Amino acid sequence: MLKNNKDTVLLSKLKNALEEGSASNIVVLDAGTQNPYFGYFIIATGTCAAHLTSLTKVITEAMQGGDYSLRSSEGKREGKWILMDFGYIVIHLLDNDTREFYDLDGIWAGAEKVQFANIPYLAD
Repeated sequence: MLKNNKDTVLLSKLKNALEEGSASNIVVLDAGTQNPYFGYFIIATGTCAAHLTSLTKVITEAMQGGDYSLRSSEGKREGKWILMDFGYIVIHLLDNDTREFYDLDGIWAGAEKVQFANIPYLAD
């Protein structure tokens, strides 16, 4: 469940940025429905290390001027799973094989998926 309009707009902006960057299988999860210490997770798939790196640039641009700053980032060197931690929002960018292997979607299956189509002014 989206906490407020600000969350809704930002998550939609990030999802749209990933779509424009040609990420696939984008899932936005309200991880707080599983654990109150978490906010939101965004999980997306890229085709290769270079594509994942380009997605980090897309995300960084989308987050500029907002309330959240990048606290840490890991995995750019390996290029299989890049994690971007903005505190309340954590973004996981994975290649297809890594996503299948670690199955974050399965691990967080109990978390509520954010459905933008249900929000008239943000419908996909």
